[in-house]
Amino acid sequence: MDRSCRARVGGVCGDLAEGTLADIFCRNLESLFLLLDSHQLLESAWPGNIQDGHFDGEDGAGVLRLYLVGGMLEARGGSLGSEWPSVSEHLPEPVGLTGAGIRLDGTVAHRLHFAVLTGFGHFAARKQFTAQLLVLREAETGRLPESPERISASIYFEGVRSCLVRFDATAMVEYERFGNVASCVVDERRGVFWLYLLNGIVEIEADAAILSF
Repeated sequence: MDRSCRARVGGVCGDLAEGTLADIFCRNLESLFLLLDSHQLLESAWPGNIQDGHFDGEDGAGVLRLYLVGGMLEARGGSLGSEWPSVSEHLPEPVGLTGAGIRLDGTVAHRLHFAVLTGFGHFAARKQFTAQLLVLREAETGRLPESPERISASIYFEGVRSCLVRFDATAMVEYERFGNVASCVVDERRGVFWLYLLNGIVEIEADAAILSF
């Protein structure tokens, strides 16, 4: 929702000392593409699963690209940079599926029609992915009410095998009033979950997914 992308990296060798944390960010986000294979990321955690990285553009504006072992991150926006994280800027910790919630299946997926995707996070070391949403309060989503009332919700994915995220940030904001999530589709047999966005898609392959309000 704040149109930003932040990737936290940890040094294992080379110029970034072992154990040192650094944040690479893109603000005023225009578009984002993220493709990850969890197995490949973990297999190459040592000596490093980032093969290369580039800031393309002038005066810190342009495109951030991280070429990963088993994927790629591309964020396009108006402000690129890197910094050392402070104590008050830690990324949210991953959350397990032990809390109260509803298993995300084909029936529950209908609750996500006309929802607003406000943010997401991927935690490579734990194979977890979280998505934050605003969903319609009423379970019946056959049509969008004139004055929709939404409540906060999160989807917690565990045992993530792969994920694909692609969207146009401008379109996401423009369609926020009507819901930038067009629909959600679940293939329970294969453990694949799709969030079809306005001008984008989120596809997650995972062992389990819980919708929590």
